[in-house]
Amino acid sequence: MAEVSYSLIFFVLAIFLVSLHIIHKIAKKVKQPMVLGEIFLGFVLGPSFLAILTLNDKSSSLSALLNFSQDQIDIAIKVFLFLVQLAELFLLFEVGLELDLKSLRRAGKNAMSTAIGGIVVPFLAGLGLILVIGDMYGSFIIPVELNSFEVGLFFAATLTATSIGISIRTFMDIDKVDSKPAKVMIGAAVIDDILALTLLTVVLGIIIEEEAAETQPLFDVLLILVSIVVFFIVAFILAQYIFPKLIMPYLEKQSDHYLPIIVALTLLFFMAWLAETLRLAPIIGAFVAGVIINTNKKYSETVNQQMSAMGHWIIPLFFISVGLRINLWDFLSLDLIMLSVLVVTVGIISKVIGSGIFAKISGDVDLKDSYLVGISMAARGEVVLVFVAVALDLGIFTLPLYSSTVMLVVVSAFLIPLWLKASFKMFEGKTQVS
Repeated sequence: MAEVSYSLIFFVLAIFLVSLHIIHKIAKKVKQPMVLGEIFLGFVLGPSFLAILTLNDKSSSLSALLNFSQDQIDIAIKVFLFLVQLAELFLLFEVGLELDLKSLRRAGKNAMSTAIGGIVVPFLAGLGLILVIGDMYGSFIIPVELNSFEVGLFFAATLTATSIGISIRTFMDIDKVDSKPAKVMIGAAVIDDILALTLLTVVLGIIIEEEAAETQPLFDVLLILVSIVVFFIVAFILAQYIFPKLIMPYLEKQSDHYLPIIVALTLLFFMAWLAETLRLAPIIGAFVAGVIINTNKKYSETVNQQMSAMGHWIIPLFFISVGLRINLWDFLSLDLIMLSVLVVTVGIISKVIGSGIFAKISGDVDLKDSYLVGISMAARGEVVLVFVAVALDLGIFTLPLYSSTVMLVVVSAFLIPLWLKASFKMFEGKTQVS
């Protein structure tokens, strides 16, 4: 039996990590989010330029240069994709770990109303867009085994998420982090991501059950709801009883410095396993594991510190993988350009309108501040990228639809900070500060 060779993946990871350090320094210098630098790095190292590793056509420019075989390329891609899945879990775990439930409760009706608008309007707009253009584009955006409604549901759920990081950084840059729009946006964005993850769970369950084609639609929905209930009952028992009354007292008696991170990772992988076993997305399990650990602030801070070194190199691999899947030269296609324009336009405008209008009707936000809230909610980032990666891997999205949705993240990450800064400048001296 021939020995498996991992030499290519070792070499590729070395190239990626050196490149990552360089791109982080560049992103910091030009004052752009790290995530954009990591996606750009994926473009450079992927099929668009150097083709060091390409995930769709399973090739590497290094094969001819350094005599790597196709078997070694296939092994390298499998290992890399496993690391990418780990990165997805760590990313959602960190989101849960940083979720401040107390500040969420204090956010009040303004944030809740804004979040509902930021979910409902983009969801309806996204579903409507795919239903309208599904027949026009055909298999270009609708996989053969699915229909426009199924793809539309997942695409609509994808549009509901918000990037809290990009907008908070912009508020900090212009010294407006204490403004009313910033406070409303922070609370609403957190609620948005929770609701978006819940939507993803339901929609994913519906599509998977329909593909099985062994049960009736009503039974499918009931099965999904039962799975969600079972999952959250287990999560509740862990959060309220097992974690605080059994695990924490045990940890406090131990002197092993690394035991907190070992326990945290055990919980993370257990919840990811439980979610997938119940036909939910593993990332939901990772997110909930982070929330459970965050119920004890002292412990969560320790875990955060111990996770940082590991997450600092693994999580960027997920964002690099986004670029490794896309060939920018495909955007010379008129169909892909038009699809991207539609996705970006609908994605941004629906979020601005939905969040802004619902912020206004909450009663405590005036017209100019609701406009600023709407803009700040339109940025997309990590959660959307995780959604589209899941959709592509499961065959729910075609590559063109995946690429167009990634463009929504890239364009909004550039556009929203500029738009928000310009709008604050226009309203200078008029924005409520509390």
